[in-house]
Amino acid sequence: MESNIKLFLEDLRYKHEASQRGTMELIKHYAVKGNDPLILKISGRKEVISDMINSLKCAGLLTEHEAKEQAKLFDVEIRAEI
Repeated sequence: MESNIKLFLEDLRYKHEASQRGTMELIKHYAVKGNDPLILKISGRKEVISDMINSLKCAGLLTEHEAKEQAKLFDVEIRAEI
């Protein structure tokens, strides 16, 4: 993996984790039962991260192994290519 891609993913992971933690705190204190928009926001972020990892893999910027490692670090599933 190229160093600039690695730095990008590390920075993105830091921001993603901070955002997810903040949203979870909001959910803990203010969420409504059921399909709360905050819960949907967490799910939506995971889909975006999954798509981004898949795009980097499809573009040849990540190997299959690296994509799986990143998915594990971000706690997301790599979605099937469309």
